[in-house]
Amino acid sequence: MHARAVEQQRPATDSVARLIDTRGLDTFNRVWTEPTSVPTKAETGTPDLWQRRFG
Repeated sequence: MHARAVEQQRPATDSVARLIDTRGLDTFNRVWTEPTSVPTKAETGTPDLWQRRFG
């Protein structure tokens, strides 16, 4: 059960890591400013979609 939970979280974790690597921690921290900044389910599977919202 634990392994499955980890695998389900991996896309989100990978998306966050990629955003921080490409745009920096300050950009990622904008996610906490508005609920709409959180990635959608589609965006966690396609990190480029989420990154586009951060300009």
